Amino acid sequence: MDIPLFPLHAVLCPGVVLPLHVFETRYRTLVERCLEDGSGFGVVRIREGREVGDGPVALEQVGTIARLRDVTRLPDGRFELTVVGVERFRLASVATDRAPYLVADGVLLGEPLGDPARIPGLVAAVMRRLGRYLAAVAPATVPSDDPSYDEISGGLAAIEDPAALSHLVAGMLPMEPAVRQRLLEAPTAEARLADLERVLSHETGLLERRLAAWPGDPRGSAGRNN
Repeated sequence: MDIPLFPLHAVLCPGVVLPLHVFETRYRTLVERCLEDGSGFGVVRIREGREVGDGPVALEQVGTIARLRDVTRLPDGRFELTVVGVERFRLASVATDRAPYLVADGVLLGEPLGDPARIPGLVAAVMRRLGRYLAAVAPATVPSDDPSYDEISGGLAAIEDPAALSHLVAGMLPMEPAVRQRLLEAPTAEARLADLERVLSHETGLLERRLAAWPGDPRGSAGRNN
């Protein structure tokens, strides 16, 4: 299938929302097309090269189809977008001469579960690790209009689809783009959940050791900086 591409230095996971500021002419054209026919576009990570301009780029082989959720057209023709990841695809080839933007011949990947007997234990392990991680990063004071970390954990725990859960956790955690890309490419939800448990264990351990090195709890007075 033909997939117009929007290459970024970021990784979009299915189910995750991403804000975009569109100013290049080629991507304005892409947004116009999506508005006209209701289609989406492929967000794929740039492994080497720049987001802006016409220089060569090396792309990852797996990306995510994005659909428009909110669109604001600015007076000068730029767009402020909110998109949501829908499903993964794999690049077969990329054409540079079919549109102002790159167009991929891509294949949708689906969401294989893996071994169903292992899924419940992995989900439980990931949620335990996530709770410990969120407890480590939770500020002492959270603005009243923000969801609490308990609400975040509770919302994730209510998700029954293990593949959807694995993508949302992978998309919400701060991590290196290469690690998020690896999680996106996992062949099954089982494999992604197992990898997520390892990532959460490592990141939580690092965070707890850093916090323990402070003479006092640095979260007590810092609040949130966004």
